[in-house]
Amino acid sequence: MDFNVHRKEIKSPGGVAFELVWEKPSKDPAKVLNSPPSKDDINVEKRIKEKQIAAEERRKSMECSRQQQAQKNNQKIMEARAKAEALDKKFKEEAEVKLMEKLQRIEGNQKACKENLLLKLKEHLLSTKPCAYRIIVVNLALEHLLSTKLWPSHIIVLYLALEQDEKIEKVQKRKKVIGDIGDDGDASSTSS
Repeated sequence: MDFNVHRKEIKSPGGVAFELVWEKPSKDPAKVLNSPPSKDDINVEKRIKEKQIAAEERRKSMECSRQQQAQKNNQKIMEARAKAEALDKKFKEEAEVKLMEKLQRIEGNQKACKENLLLKLKEHLLSTKPCAYRIIVVNLALEHLLSTKLWPSHIIVLYLALEQDEKIEKVQKRKKVIGDIGDDGDASSTSS
């Protein structure tokens, strides 16, 4: 029996039996031939390099297109911002102009109202019975109104107060006239 050979009997799952023989490797291994690469191997390497170059070019072109798209998007964003800022600036300027016009109109109206009420007050004072006290008070009030910036409501209150004084004077005059008439009636009835 040869000691270099190993044998073993194996049964497969299907029930078939076979025998394996193992031998020790020989002392001198088989020579590997270093043959020059075949034409197919050279073509394969060329194709691989070409594919790598093409893939690199595609990668570069895609990167370039991404950058161009990003630049376009950034440019659109910048244009939109500039347009929004321009509209905002224009709106602010228009609002400021309108506000200034409105303030000037209000100021002019207040001034005209104040002058009109002062004129009415002067006319009222001239038409009523002059009283030294009233003239002094009204002159002080007019000086105060002219020197300070009062709201029209203050002027109206002063005007109404003067009108009230006038009404009181009229009522007192009527009472005096009625009293005089009543006294005259009594005097005429007693004299006859």
